[in-house]
Amino acid sequence: RSMRKVETGDTSVRIQDTKEDELGQISRSFDQMLEELTRHIDRVYKAEIKQKHTELTAMQARINPHFLYNTLEVIRMRAISQGVTDVSEMIYSLAVLFKSFVQQQTVVTLQEEMENCRRYLELFRIRYKDKFSYTIAYEPELGSRKMIKMSLQPIVENYIVHGIRADDTDNVLAVRAEEREGIIHIEITDNGTGFAPDKLERIRSSFLLPEDDETSGSLGLRSVYERLKLVYADECGVELASTPGKGTTVKIWFPNTSEGES
Repeated sequence: RSMRKVETGDTSVRIQDTKEDELGQISRSFDQMLEELTRHIDRVYKAEIKQKHTELTAMQARINPHFLYNTLEVIRMRAISQGVTDVSEMIYSLAVLFKSFVQQQTVVTLQEEMENCRRYLELFRIRYKDKFSYTIAYEPELGSRKMIKMSLQPIVENYIVHGIRADDTDNVLAVRAEEREGIIHIEITDNGTGFAPDKLERIRSSFLLPEDDETSGSLGLRSVYERLKLVYADECGVELASTPGKGTTVKIWFPNTSEGES
């Protein structure tokens, strides 16, 4: 009867046979299998929901993304024909980013994630001209490693929106990745406005709030933290340090796995 219930999709059923005979052993193994299956379904389902939420937020509109991509390409070609090269470069970067956002995979290579990060930063390098620069560095062999899609874009977006000093000419952001003892470490450092101690503490505390509580903290950074935890559990982490007027450093780490998911 229990197996028939599972066939219908009910994974909450448990036999709970405490006897020590063969049937009791089979029943306990059956229950343990369902426990693991439930945890796996819960983790994968929640990770995909969080990923979709992040992608939809990034899109900022309910529009046909292919229509948007094609329209941006038409505008880009018009800008090229008029000799406005900086505008055409910005449109190209934006169009490629949108195309990446709507792709269905939730796991990408580190190289793909870094390239999307570069395209996003390139938009603002052109916008701020000589006021902003960035660096992205990682060893070539790390390029094929798997990681969660859009793990970096929300972090650099926080800097662009809240941290960049628009009136200064020495704004710098650096993204660096390395592997140490089977763990991928990514560090994003800027010399922006930084966070006041009380706001920094609120952001850190927001990581411990229930998943549906969005009343405080940085939603972009929290989204990265929650999706990492859903996929890698206790083998990953996010660390935030900031000094007002000097800048912010965000560190994330996760295991180097060939699949990108555990």
